[in-house]
Amino acid sequence: MLLTSYQTNGFDELTSVTLQLDTQHQFSHAGYYVAIDQGYYKKHGLAVTIKEGTEENFSPLTSLFLNTAQFAIAGSSLVSHLEQSPQFRVLATIEQFSPWVLLTNPNITIESLKNQSIAISHQAIEIHTMLKAAGLNKSDYRTIESDDIALFNNNDVSAIAVKTTQLPHITAKFTKPYELINSRSLGLNFYGANIISTQAYLSLHTTQAEQFKTATLQGWQYALKNPQYTAELIKTSYNDTLSINSLLVELRQLTYLMQPNLIEIGASSAMRWQKIVASMGLSNSAINSDKIVFEPPQTGYILSHPAVWFFVCVLVVFVFIPVIVLWHSKRHATKEMRLMNSILKTQQQASIDGILTFNAQGKLVSANNQLKQLWGLNDTQLVDIDNWHVLYAMTKKVSNAKEFLTSVRAHNADNNMQSFSEIHMRDGRTFERFSAPLFDEHKTFVGRFWSFRDITQRKLAEENIWLQANFDSLTDLPNRLMFKERLIFEVKKTARSGKKVALLFLDLDRFKEINDSMGHDVGDKLLIEVATRLKKCVRDIDMVARLGGDEFTIILSDLEDITVIDRIAHSILAALATPFLLSGQPHYISTSIGVTFSPNDGVDDVQLLKNADQAMYHAKEQGRNNVQYFTQELQSNATKRLALSNDLRQAIERQQLYLEYQPIVCLESKKIMKAEALLRWNHPELGIVPPNEFIELAEESGLINIIGEWVFEQAAKQVKILQRIEPEFSISVNTSPVQYHSNTIDPKAWCRQLSKLELRDKSIIIELTETLLIESNNDSVETLKDFRACGMPIALDDFGTGYSSMSYLNKFDIDYLKIDRSFVSNLSPKSKENALCKAIVTMADSLGMKIIAEGIETAEQQQLLYEMGCSFGQGYYLSKPVRASALVHKLTEKNSTCIA
Repeated sequence: MLLTSYQTNGFDELTSVTLQLDTQHQFSHAGYYVAIDQGYYKKHGLAVTIKEGTEENFSPLTSLFLNTAQFAIAGSSLVSHLEQSPQFRVLATIEQFSPWVLLTNPNITIESLKNQSIAISHQAIEIHTMLKAAGLNKSDYRTIESDDIALFNNNDVSAIAVKTTQLPHITAKFTKPYELINSRSLGLNFYGANIISTQAYLSLHTTQAEQFKTATLQGWQYALKNPQYTAELIKTSYNDTLSINSLLVELRQLTYLMQPNLIEIGASSAMRWQKIVASMGLSNSAINSDKIVFEPPQTGYILSHPAVWFFVCVLVVFVFIPVIVLWHSKRHATKEMRLMNSILKTQQQASIDGILTFNAQGKLVSANNQLKQLWGLNDTQLVDIDNWHVLYAMTKKVSNAKEFLTSVRAHNADNNMQSFSEIHMRDGRTFERFSAPLFDEHKTFVGRFWSFRDITQRKLAEENIWLQANFDSLTDLPNRLMFKERLIFEVKKTARSGKKVALLFLDLDRFKEINDSMGHDVGDKLLIEVATRLKKCVRDIDMVARLGGDEFTIILSDLEDITVIDRIAHSILAALATPFLLSGQPHYISTSIGVTFSPNDGVDDVQLLKNADQAMYHAKEQGRNNVQYFTQELQSNATKRLALSNDLRQAIERQQLYLEYQPIVCLESKKIMKAEALLRWNHPELGIVPPNEFIELAEESGLINIIGEWVFEQAAKQVKILQRIEPEFSISVNTSPVQYHSNTIDPKAWCRQLSKLELRDKSIIIELTETLLIESNNDSVETLKDFRACGMPIALDDFGTGYSSMSYLNKFDIDYLKIDRSFVSNLSPKSKENALCKAIVTMADSLGMKIIAEGIETAEQQQLLYEMGCSFGQGYYLSKPVRASALVHKLTEKNSTCIA
């Protein structure tokens, strides 16, 4: 039974149609998305494809011209195309009011836009009609066909046409205040979005068009009843750049434009289209307004008897047709007039705006229910009285009564005056106020219209969007965007005032250790407390901002005495040195601060930030927890480092990098048993670049990952050659913490390469520093375990110079400890270094580790180390680092006679 029902009501094959939107995906097209998602189109036998309109000055009607779409979305600008393309038809009207408004600077009248530039896209052609109604012809202003907000922000245009439905999504893009002027304020009533097709398509596919319309209206009804679901559908399936909050704010604007509680969704009036055509100054004779709205053909029954048919034809031709035409014409006009009057009255009473209308004598004509609710007025206050009584009653509600009454007097004194403003109420609400004169067909003043709308929620939503765009959500400090704007402003101000502005760049020292060990929740609490302490260290006129992560900036403005900077900077160091009590435990951090001045160090915000950043890194190089000022020497060094970093990127390809090997000698047998691979760079212009200059650059740029792989490959090939002379020979390669933290080092891949070369896993020793053990995370620990699992020995370099801890030696499997050269250089029989080295050797022996002593410079040092049980040694006394060919010769020569 179910199967039969499905086959009866279903469609064997879906008909594909395409809908071309006028803008990007947003809530204004929600009905179409829902009709697809809920299967409404499918139930009516349609497979609908929706095309987004994203290009600037895009015309959706072009798709109908080119037959790439059967339906398109367009506003009242449709009528401007009808003279050349009369085939366009309106299948349904979705928005009863146009969303297009003119966005201007505050307190700007339309008259003041004369001789100014205005950005109006071709979809907003009705804005030209609005300007004309206000007395401005097209020749009175310059039109720029664009919807780029940057034009308004940069003052390239004095006004720009925007859609109220797009404002929730673009509010954050505005960098200055604005006001809106809509066409309804001038007595113009344009339609908003309409579903458009062509007469040819609608005539051939009437049923499909009706099915598309029915399914679409079902989609709209569902979308308006289920806003949260619809917003989430749009974000997840169509436009993930929009937030749920901005989509729901757009819905409030859209609901007002659609008026779904007053007018049936899809309703479109031929009479209203007539008025739109007339208001745009187009000819009704050239454009058949009666045919703009598509009406499906009607069918009837024809009598079959010839005699009756003849009689009926005579009556129809000579009697009924003239009568019916006359009657239908009057009835149609009367019906349209009654409909429009009914709509206007109903709209006024059900409008979300509070509306007041006065006649030319100032007597109250009408006041709707919303006005009473907004202002808290009762019927007795609105009975046949003049405007002064009503408006004076309102003054008790507004926060600035004097300004309100001044505005009322100005409007009553000027019958041509119209304006738009905001009113702040004593109870905290904000109203949007509009007033315009009313004229009859003879342009005689007949009264004044006032409207008020509660925009409190919209203001709160706009404020929330602005806060999210300009403030850090964690610390409530200004973010990078607001910081940049403030810095630009302060730099410009110094040129006028002659005072200085200082920029401080702060980076928390070892914040990552707390964040990784204690978790992000504790890290977030620490950042919040840091922000609180920083604000207490500066003046009220200064700005503290968070750029992201653990980076903060401070702008100190209006400086006459720059010595105040040092005091503030050191107060910050002291404030952050005080322990932070988090989760019941004290935590310690410090900060490195870089300082730069304007105009001394520059007048460009980008350059100043770069200067402060360089000074901050210099503070870290000086041991952290200190303040460093930007100097030209820092800039010069930074430039050199940048040039050197760029050259380093090409060094591998140009074969400028090579390896030297420092022999490691068995102190007992005097044989060379190992060697340490040392990276060298022969720069074509600078010559041999010291490793301490370019290794750090390689780590900062990430090039160390590529270089590290190259070093391993070269060392593996070389050890293959050396094992022909000494089968137990091995080479140690240095690895960087960056290779472990970036997860680019792969122990298993290295083992496979050794296998291909038929080398034992112990042929390569992995050298690492204490820094890696201290800053280790789960990934680096697993990598070290993989090296151990592959059988590759691990050596801990420079032991004793960092944060040496027995816990690290116990936690990680270490094969070799390398005593740092600082202990060996002053080694003598009665020195402290002798006692320390003995202790390290004894500890290593008890843990099953072997010792390699670095920096052996004398025979005495070699002998002392041998006597205390040190296994291996390296240093200039034994051998300087040599090239691969020299190492082969040295190994052949020395291992046959041993080193004396």
